[in-house]
Amino acid sequence: MFVRRCLCMLISLFPALAVLAEDGAGEFEQPWRLGGFGTLGGAWSSVDTYEFRRDATQAPTGVSGGAGSASVDSRLGLQLNYRLSPEWEAVAQGLVRYRYDASWRPELSWGFLSYTPDAALSLRAGRLGLDIYPLSDSANVGYSYLTVRPPPDYYGGIPMQSFDGADISYTWPLGADVVRAKAYLGAARGKAPADPQGGVFVLDGSPIAGAYLEYLSERWTARLGYSRIEVAEELPFPEVFELLRHGGIPGGPALAEQLAVKDKRYGYWAAALGYQDGPLQTQFAGSVFSSDSYSLPDYYAGFAQIGYRLGAFTPYGYISAAHSPDAPPASGLPPWPVLAPLEDAVARMIESNMNDVRSYALGVRWDFAQNFALKAQVERIRGTHSLVLWVVPPGMPQPFQTTVLSATVDFAF
Repeated sequence: MFVRRCLCMLISLFPALAVLAEDGAGEFEQPWRLGGFGTLGGAWSSVDTYEFRRDATQAPTGVSGGAGSASVDSRLGLQLNYRLSPEWEAVAQGLVRYRYDASWRPELSWGFLSYTPDAALSLRAGRLGLDIYPLSDSANVGYSYLTVRPPPDYYGGIPMQSFDGADISYTWPLGADVVRAKAYLGAARGKAPADPQGGVFVLDGSPIAGAYLEYLSERWTARLGYSRIEVAEELPFPEVFELLRHGGIPGGPALAEQLAVKDKRYGYWAAALGYQDGPLQTQFAGSVFSSDSYSLPDYYAGFAQIGYRLGAFTPYGYISAAHSPDAPPASGLPPWPVLAPLEDAVARMIESNMNDVRSYALGVRWDFAQNFALKAQVERIRGTHSLVLWVVPPGMPQPFQTTVLSATVDFAF
């Protein structure tokens, strides 16, 4: 209800805000520029035993069968830019969305100072969007991409959306085309639910670094990047780790070390290729997540997407998938009946972060007014494990399959 009131209020103010932003555009004498974006969305899932979520940063109470929800996709953002000089600019962006703790508390998603001495070089410092995958730093701006939401199998597994630090990018021409390189370094900002009972996986303060190389031409875009994070906090299962380390169980300390995530390194390799020619637009992407912990298993992910614009309408479709290449490792604990609850807890820790899921989506985008778009989408999802989109209670039968229907109104100014 709160997010609906906020979105209705901002939509009613849209004409005045748009005029204000237009009046300040292109004039250094008017250093302030106000912008914003928002999505009012609804989703419905056909199965009531699994919770569909947009990404890993949302609470494990998303969409289940028989009832719709506006929480998954609805969000509201406001951005204020202040031009201090031709080279210096300050940016602040506030965001309201459904969070890991089932709240709608506003958050500072961006807050940085940028220095751009020329068209080629840009340096920024402060709170920045995390640019692990293409579009991942603008995933909250629904108007900026074609689909109802970025394919969750690919984008949804990232448990953080921003970091505190700095980045540098450099762009140079290559004939009629452009090549851009970017590198960043800082401390991650992010929290994600670890279980339905309220445990929270905290990534705040985890050192993160990354870089990518991007090629842009009139029709083609290509990108290759790598990011690495060293997790600063342990998973919120202290009883399990305490029992394994100090319970006198044969093999317990070794298993605790294999399950631990603190001070271990995790990497994201990501590649993307896009092609656009007139009304046709396509995008392909793939990634590899590498891990040093049993609790966060390796996985591959990717998607292929196509859209074709017909006047104000753009029908589209995509196929996405994510897969953990290895079966869950054996715990190695003694087969004692008294250890059955511990064995079950360890299995859930591992399997809840595994991937074996495929999604097929068809939809249409209608740009019915300037800076407004209406989207409708149907998505069929099948698999046995999903990293973040489903909460599977103990003993729930597998494999699973469901249909998710979604509709959103996106706007930006």
